[in-house]
Amino acid sequence: MGSINMVEYERAIGAGMSFYVAAGIGWGDIFGAAMSIFSVTSGIKKYLRDTAPEGFWFGGFAGFFSARVWGEFASGFAGGGNVGYKSFITDRLTIEGRLGGMFLTSSELRFFDPAAGVNVSYAF
Repeated sequence: MGSINMVEYERAIGAGMSFYVAAGIGWGDIFGAAMSIFSVTSGIKKYLRDTAPEGFWFGGFAGFFSARVWGEFASGFAGGGNVGYKSFITDRLTIEGRLGGMFLTSSELRFFDPAAGVNVSYAF
């Protein structure tokens, strides 16, 4: 188990779609081995109604990662997809849940990672 902490910028690019860019750092334990990761990703979220950036959505993303797993360093590309729901608590505070997965690949490492998460965000 572990944690990936991200900073994300999301912008509606139409009534039913948004674009986002995120950078994250993470750490944890994979089968008893320490893991750390840095990633930069971007993606598109398609909202099921014309309410972007609020409501049910699905989307895909791609990016770059750099990780140390099992004492070995690896860097490469990641891609995947998520589904989720974002709700505004106030005009600036949101909560978002998501489920999905990603495939990471490099010359040293290839694996699929299912993921679930909750984001609490504040708009500036």
